Order: sequence, then C-alpha cells, then structure tokens
Amino acid sequence: MEGKYSNDKVDTLTIKGDGTLTLSYDSEEDYARSAIKSEASNINIGCKNLIINTIRDGINVDGNLCIQNCNLKINSTKKDIWVNYGITIDIYSEEKILMIENSVININGMTFGIDTQKGNLTVKDSNIYIKSYNASGDNSFGIGVGFYGPTFIDEDFKVYGGEFTLENSNIWCSLDGRNGYSTYFYKLNPSQNLYYYTQTDDSFKLQSFDEAIEYDENFRPGVGRYELYNKDLLITTDKIQDEGDFIHGDVDQNETVDAADALNILKHAAKINILSDEQQTMGDVDQNGNVDATDALMVLKKAAKIIDIFPSALNSIFLND
Repeated sequence: MEGKYSNDKVDTLTIKGDGTLTLSYDSEEDYARSAIKSEASNINIGCKNLIINTIRDGINVDGNLCIQNCNLKINSTKKDIWVNYGITIDIYSEEKILMIENSVININGMTFGIDTQKGNLTVKDSNIYIKSYNASGDNSFGIGVGFYGPTFIDEDFKVYGGEFTLENSNIWCSLDGRNGYSTYFYKLNPSQNLYYYTQTDDSFKLQSFDEAIEYDENFRPGVGRYELYNKDLLITTDKIQDEGDFIHGDVDQNETVDAADALNILKHAAKINILSDEQQTMGDVDQNGNVDATDALMVLKKAAKIIDIFPSALNSIFLND
C-alpha cells in the first residue's frame, strides 16, 4: 500500500500486490466504518486477490476509484444489517468516476452492490456478479449509477453522474430478499451491441434493451431513469451459449437439448437408469447438487424455447473464475 501526498492530504492511494489480501471487519459499534475507507482524490486497487468480509461497507471512497487487474470478493457477514454497500463513492463527493477494468468482482449479501452516487461507472474486460440482500424492507439494488439531487443547499435539482459505460464485459445482478432493483442508471454507453437477459421463474430469457430495461419517464419532474425492478438482470457482450463438447442439459450428448434429455433425467431421478458422473454434471442445470424432476422441467422449457439459458451456464461464467 502506498500514498502520494499533496498539501498534507493523500492525493493518490494505491493498494496492489501479487498475492492475496484478506480484510475483515465485524464490529457493530461504529456504523460508519468500512473495510477500505479513503478520502484520497484517486484510489487505485490492483491486488491479484482481494477478499473483504465485513458487516459494514466493503469499499467507501471520496475520490475517483480504479479497480484494475483484480479478483475482488466482498461478503457481508451479517444479513440483517439495515444498510451496507459493497463498493460506493461518498454521496457528498463531487462527480467522480468508478472504473473497473480486467477484473472479476463478486459481491454477496450487501444491501447495495455498487453505488456510484453522483458518479459514472465504466466497466471494461470484466465479469461482475452481485447478489444483493434486502433486510430493511426498503429497496436494495445491484448496481446504481447516478444521483438526482441536490445533496447541498446551494446545488441544483438535477442528475449528477448517471452514465454507465460497458465494454467487453458480463454483469449479473441477482436479488435475494424483498423489494429491489437489479440496476438503475440514466444513460447507457455500450461500446458494442449488448445482450440482455431477464429472469423468468427459474432461468433467463433473452430480450431486447427496451424489453429488458424499463424507462421511468416520470422518475422526477422532467427526468427519466432506466431501471429493472424485482427481477434478476444479466447484461453480456457476447450471446451466452454452450461451447465445445459440453452442452448444459444435453445428457444423451447428441448436441441437442430436447425432451429425450428430460426423460433421461427423470429415469435417473427414479433410479431406473443412473447417469454417468459427466451426464449428471450436464443434467444438474439448476445447480442445486441433485439431478431431479426440476432439472427435467427446465430442460423441457429450454427445448420449447421458453427459457434461453440455465443457471449452470451462468455459474460457469461468473462463479468459477
């Protein structure tokens, strides 16, 4: 860890290294504490592996934040905390930039996953998985970009920040608990065509941007906001599809997911015809550790094009890095 000073204030804070850094904070006495808290103008995080286990916020900064070449995991150690943030820029800071590049980020159990407050968010060459948890009954969210203000008396009522730029990256926002937004932002700047998947009962369906993301034109007087409420959201640069010899759900390995695969799964569940270990891995499409009737039903839905991807396909992308 190193810092550069200007007028007795840290101008740049850098945390980097080739090993694994684990930070734990479990005190409930000081509500405002964070595992990483900095008032520096620029904060750079580049640890090969950074693990944060905390009751409160994971990373809370005042300045521009760059997370680069980092495998970052932030876990909430207590689910009934009223409010905590995975990564956030302080609400009273001026408009800042949160940059995530060439990184894998997993945020689990926080009320708010990533919140730029007044800032903008840019994600390049990265995978982000956020499972937010709502303990308070108010709205939680996975990724929030932008703020409609003011935060100070002399500021105007307007949108501060709010630009979400995505390049060659995959983002999965999942909700656990009561009401919440997968995401909200005021402007999306994709560097290429993106694919949008929203949650059905048990998996995801590919949709267009207008189908997947709702636009609340009356969010505030004269101000609209893009958002998705009470549904999981997946945004990807490339269309998710099985590759090579391994096709999720294709237990008979004929390169097609169809009713025959569902029947084979049911026979396995009934112990009529036990699948091989490899076939069981292919057949456990809901990733609950068992090959059963639920998997057979999901396979039938995939064959009928009711759903487009299985949880097992998503987990292989986001949770095995």
